[in-house]
Amino acid sequence: MSTSLELLAANVAFFVVFSIFVVAFTVMGVITLTWALRRDRAGRSEWLERQVDESASGAGDVPTPRTNGRQPPAGRGGPESKP
Repeated sequence: MSTSLELLAANVAFFVVFSIFVVAFTVMGVITLTWALRRDRAGRSEWLERQVDESASGAGDVPTPRTNGRQPPAGRGGPESKP
C-alpha cells in the first residue's frame, strides 16, 4: 500500500516539476521572440530612414558597383584599367 502511494507521489511531483519547466521554457521563448521582433522592427525602420536620406540627398544618382565591400586590386579587373 505504501509503495503505491510513494509511486503516486513521485509521479505527481514529476508532473508538477515538469509542468513548471514547460511553462518557464514557453515564457522564455515568448520573451526572446518579442525581443527579437522589436529589434528587427527598430533596425528595419533605421535602415529605411537611411535609404530615404540617401535618395533625398542625391547620393543614389550615381550607381555604385555591387561588391562584397572589397575593392579590386589596382590595374586589374575594372573598366577604367583598359587601354
